[in-house]
Amino acid sequence: MLIQIKNFENKTTVITNFNREKYHHEDHIHLFSELVYVLYGEMDVKINDTTETAKAGDIIIVPPLAVHSYSTKEYTENWMCTFSNDFISDIVSEKELFSGGKRHVFTPSDELRTYISQRLHTYISQRSVDWKLQPVPLDTNTTRFFKATLHAVFDEYFRTVGSAIERKHLHTISQILIYMHEHSTENISLESIGKALGYSPKYVSKCFSCINGLNFYSFLNSFRTEKAKLLLRRTDLRIIDIAVECGYSSEKSFQRAFLQIVGKNPSEYRHDRKNR
Repeated sequence: MLIQIKNFENKTTVITNFNREKYHHEDHIHLFSELVYVLYGEMDVKINDTTETAKAGDIIIVPPLAVHSYSTKEYTENWMCTFSNDFISDIVSEKELFSGGKRHVFTPSDELRTYISQRLHTYISQRSVDWKLQPVPLDTNTTRFFKATLHAVFDEYFRTVGSAIERKHLHTISQILIYMHEHSTENISLESIGKALGYSPKYVSKCFSCINGLNFYSFLNSFRTEKAKLLLRRTDLRIIDIAVECGYSSEKSFQRAFLQIVGKNPSEYRHDRKNR
């Protein structure tokens, strides 16, 4: 499972892009919320243990800290918007945002679809740069565009779908994951996290089990692997040096963890990336 480290920064941020392709994104998790508007074709979204299908005109809402993946059988077009929870704190309550709706796919009204399409057309026509997978500079007009659009979507979403049962411990989990992101290269443990944040090791472990049955070491290795991938792509450091830099006690343990998560060893990963 991929943990999207960039989305654990506690900032008011929006990342938006269009996907025009046969699309697949493996299981991943982030602290941000996500909206996907399907423009053409169909897209399956798996959130935790539930799979739903979104058709053209449907909207997918992914709450924070939900393990999710996307896949399509054929060519599809969609608009994806990932945004920090702080960005819409004046639109949706934290309780609603973290618990999400009873369903994750909903069909908006004709009025809302027209509204979104018109606003997207206006927004795109005013921009001359490629904005695929890039954080959006939030000037006054851009902030107004995204807030108005998200307000309209969430207002109809919760009126149509209703709020889900509150997911327990998610606020604590977000604290823990941010701490792990900041200290993943150190010798951290359930005990050290608990001491730093004021929780018992048992409670910290319990929080991890709330996220689709995953555990502390799975998350820790995912954080470390993401940093290792970056170093493998951008530097010529030796594998052993990268292992130490990423918090592993030996090259062997690093190789084993990297292979398990990425599906290839660090040397193979570096070679494949440099020959693309």
